[in-house]
Amino acid sequence: MSKQTSSFVSRWRTDYSFRMIINTAVTFFITVAFAVYNGVLGGINSSVWNGAICVYYLLLAVLRGTIAITERNLVDKSNEYKYNQRKKVFYSTSIVLIVQNFAIVVPIVMMIFFQRNVNVDIITAIAIAVHTVYKVVVASTNLKKRKQSTNILVREVTIINFIDALVSIMVMQNTLIMTMGGEKDPAMLILSSTASAVMMSAAIGLNIFNVVSTKKYLQKQSNVGADADLDIERVERENDNFDN
Repeated sequence: MSKQTSSFVSRWRTDYSFRMIINTAVTFFITVAFAVYNGVLGGINSSVWNGAICVYYLLLAVLRGTIAITERNLVDKSNEYKYNQRKKVFYSTSIVLIVQNFAIVVPIVMMIFFQRNVNVDIITAIAIAVHTVYKVVVASTNLKKRKQSTNILVREVTIINFIDALVSIMVMQNTLIMTMGGEKDPAMLILSSTASAVMMSAAIGLNIFNVVSTKKYLQKQSNVGADADLDIERVERENDNFDN
């Protein structure tokens, strides 16, 4: 193993923020692929579902891509410069995140009333469910660890990923119900409506939490002096109760 590779692996294992940014860069390309796939299907089949979910994935790609590119451009910059740039990007991406929440309304309504075409067998549906569970576990774990990072964009990524996991839960629920023929059961309509309302409320709540908690965090950093000689560990100790 080369020295450069060894250094990368070592940092990957020990640096939470670095690991999250790399994951964000990788998932950016996956998200773009999903957006293109659904966009093509929407155009070929004149599908409202595919078109609407394509918009959602495009906005998700914008969020992940913006954060990944920003962090790449901040390498070797001063702490003060990083602080100011991250703050600007945070407020911009927060607006995009709010727009994304509205963009998912159409797909959610279609899922509630079972207007989405589902052409998968039970094995595929179960595989989707397993992947969704994994996605939720990872997103939940990183959400709990967000205070380990003093990087506000890394903190925001954990919110973005958890909201995406909530959307995956709604898609999984809809897939399982329709695969098993439950869309004709009135009880399933109630279940779908209730679950979707809870998930959407949680997503909106996370948006509010993201902005409010980060604004407090930035204010605290400003109070202790966000400059090139900023003591990151001292800032973290003074802010470790902000998210509680």
